[in-house]
Amino acid sequence: MLLFAGADPTSARSLLAALTDLASGYTLIAKLHDVPGIQACDNCELVAIVGDSSFEPMLKTTFVWRLNRVQWESVAGLLEPFVMAPTAAHPRHQYLGKAGRTSVIISNSEHW
Repeated sequence: MLLFAGADPTSARSLLAALTDLASGYTLIAKLHDVPGIQACDNCELVAIVGDSSFEPMLKTTFVWRLNRVQWESVAGLLEPFVMAPTAAHPRHQYLGKAGRTSVIISNSEHW
């Protein structure tokens, strides 16, 4: 499991912009762990790439997540609730995708 924490509305908008760039074809690669305000737990790195669907571990804590543009658009849509200001001060999370045995989850806290 890869957990990305700290998805306040501003950080979520930055992550949404990165995914939208992938979906539109504006960029073909994005280092999601480097998006401002997003913290990858356990020093994981997630590199998002437009291409054939696969999720390949490169090193123990570095992963490559490949989806086509339509799939990146779907993942971007899952971030919409995080872009809006929260109506309640409770932790929330969103499952973004899975390939093999690895899940990608975003949370507004360090827990899900």
